[in-house]
Amino acid sequence: MKRKKSSMNVGYVLKTVLSTFSILFLVGLLFSCKEDYAYVTPTYVSTAYDSSKPVEITAILPDSGGYKTPFVIKGSNFGNDLSKIKVIFNGDREAVLVSTNGETLYGIMPKQEDGFNEVVVTVDGKESKSPQTFRYVKVEQVSTVAGKSGVGGYTDGTLIDSRFGKISGIASVVGNNLIVCEGDDGRVRMVSIDDNKVSTLFSGFKLGQPAVTKDRTRVYVIQTVSPHAIYYFARENSWTSKRLTSGIANVTGQIHSCALDNDEKYLYFRDHNGKFGRVEIANPQNVEILNSNCGKVDKETSYLAFNPVENCFYLSLQNAQGIYKVSHDGQTVEDYAGFNSIGGKDGPRLEATLRNPAGITFDKSGNLYFCDSQGYTLRKISRIDGMLTTVAGQYQKSGGVDGLPLESTFNYPYVVCMDDEENFFIGERWGCVVRKFAVE
Repeated sequence: MKRKKSSMNVGYVLKTVLSTFSILFLVGLLFSCKEDYAYVTPTYVSTAYDSSKPVEITAILPDSGGYKTPFVIKGSNFGNDLSKIKVIFNGDREAVLVSTNGETLYGIMPKQEDGFNEVVVTVDGKESKSPQTFRYVKVEQVSTVAGKSGVGGYTDGTLIDSRFGKISGIASVVGNNLIVCEGDDGRVRMVSIDDNKVSTLFSGFKLGQPAVTKDRTRVYVIQTVSPHAIYYFARENSWTSKRLTSGIANVTGQIHSCALDNDEKYLYFRDHNGKFGRVEIANPQNVEILNSNCGKVDKETSYLAFNPVENCFYLSLQNAQGIYKVSHDGQTVEDYAGFNSIGGKDGPRLEATLRNPAGITFDKSGNLYFCDSQGYTLRKISRIDGMLTTVAGQYQKSGGVDGLPLESTFNYPYVVCMDDEENFFIGERWGCVVRKFAVE
């Protein structure tokens, strides 16, 4: 061993000496020829986009990967202005671009559907489709965020030590935080994931699913029973509760959720007597009933959610075992999914069966996700082909098992929301816990 070490040291010294000699020789040569040689610092040359020429893609490296995978696209005539360039995967998923020199694009992979996906580069409005596809590999996982499965209570503290009552609402806000509503107990809790902390923001009345602004800095909640007081929680006020109005006039049915549209000027609601209306946020005394007969009258829970991609609302009715699509003005109400016999059958949305659908949310492509509460599953309806599939949980199998989505179990998953990273958070009514469905 000692002999081998000595040999390695001699070799290292020899290499160092030779390298040093080589450098000195080159330096001497440079100075001896300085009259014939002038050193010029190399410049990085990028090529501007030429609208008279096509945009060409010759290679994508790597040819497979997952969310946030760095990638390189080789080709020509990309130009050097990133503001004019878009790289779209799978039809509608835009990548974050880092740099370009006209022949090479560098970027970060967006989330997308599993499989071999089309890649399109657009430069100043001119599209070029890649001759090769990118194989996206999706990694999915269900985990517990806060609380203990099947153990209810009321305890603030760390995520693991906290305890919740029956969860009736959930919203993702800035700072990797969640607003969680416990309807029967009338509490609003803040789940601070990065700070490993659960705290209580409000306690006062029964409430359901909140509405959150697009920038995720403000949340509105409506009192479930009359007089339907409206409160809001805003980052600018350190998330302390503020009352918007003491009630909604001429609405007596229970309201289990509220929603904001793209303009965020009105807070929309639908009571369990079928009244679909809105409250003007700047003037909450201005209440408009847009439709007095919005869907079947369901004396149990109904959940309303707005789809920003389609500019319309969706409404789940637990006892009717279905989901409605409601036009923005509330005048058109059509069966969207279910309304068949009770069950957990996947398939085309109007042929599928549901089991007490509750909370609804949407991903960035406008696909609908909902909690099939007594089916104990999280399900998805594709906006493109209308297929309804189970994405997490096992039908009629209750529990708190984490892991692979279709091997995991839920205990009455009731409400769901999505964060900016397209992770889904589920609030369980009977499980009294917050779960996460991560797609990466």
